[in-house]
Amino acid sequence: MHALLARTLLERGHDPLFWTIDAAGDTPRNLEILSGVPRTSILQRRLPGPARLVQLLQAWRPLRRMINEARPDVLYASLDWANWLALRATRGTKVPVVIGIPGGKGAIEWKRRIPDRLLAGESIAAMSAYSQDGVDSMRSKGIRAAVERIIAPGVDCERFKECHEQALHIRRALTVSTSTPLIGHIGRLHPVKDHPLLLRGFALLSGRPHLLCVGAGEPRYARRLRQLAAELGVADRVHWWAHRDDMPAVHSAIDVLAIPSISEGGPLVVAESMSCGTPCVSSRVGAAPEFIGDLGVVLRQRSARSLASAMQSLLESPPLPSACRQRILDQFTLGCMSTASMELFEQIV
Repeated sequence: MHALLARTLLERGHDPLFWTIDAAGDTPRNLEILSGVPRTSILQRRLPGPARLVQLLQAWRPLRRMINEARPDVLYASLDWANWLALRATRGTKVPVVIGIPGGKGAIEWKRRIPDRLLAGESIAAMSAYSQDGVDSMRSKGIRAAVERIIAPGVDCERFKECHEQALHIRRALTVSTSTPLIGHIGRLHPVKDHPLLLRGFALLSGRPHLLCVGAGEPRYARRLRQLAAELGVADRVHWWAHRDDMPAVHSAIDVLAIPSISEGGPLVVAESMSCGTPCVSSRVGAAPEFIGDLGVVLRQRSARSLASAMQSLLESPPLPSACRQRILDQFTLGCMSTASMELFEQIV
């Protein structure tokens, strides 16, 4: 997401610098997006185990040297550790900091709670969140900024659009006919995504649909999910793919995207799916309600029966694919996000 923002700012005539904590996010896709954008890793390597925490706590020092050399007009950070590092590294300088808060309320691991506690009470120039849920979450932790804005993430609509021929390839790979309903879930295999609820809701659907889950995760958790699918009697209709490079084709192949997460920031995958013309059902997390509007279902309660009812209704009476895509084009493109972000940066500067 932030690589796409940097690229869009570059295309609009600005001079973004892209700094990462380490090179863990150097995927071929990100490097392609960042072509032409100067990119630097704050840390040269990622230390293992407890040493990683010490490494993060000291990472503000090399960041401070980078700031002194580059002298940026504004420093935009996003996610817990990056936000704290940006504030610590600019302490005593005149560089304003905008922190990004993608996520909302929800359980997070203890290592990610540390920077939030360090941020409490700090003087922050501006805070940008994907949703009001994100702003409220930060306020509940004692984190406030002089300026607070809700800026929804944007979709690369040139990439995420309906592609019927590629969608057929996806269904052939699954040996699922075009007349068979196909539910999709896209996200890492992690408890916060609540795959057990997804499987239980899917097991209640009529008509013997299939379910495609795209995402990798911890092997032990993945084995438990496969065991649950077998216990529910749906293992033969659930497909597990760890990774795909052709995500627009996946979005185009499925009939409904289901995201029953406990907590999310975007979730951008909802907007990407709608940009491909596919309706979504999601729990009330992050910016999902804003993405969906009245063209899908936002769960009032997180239960297997509610999820199944929502998925069934969208399978039987889906909104027009063109209407789903138009909603994203009107409000949630990279251009919309870039414009709103630049207005905030200029105001702070």
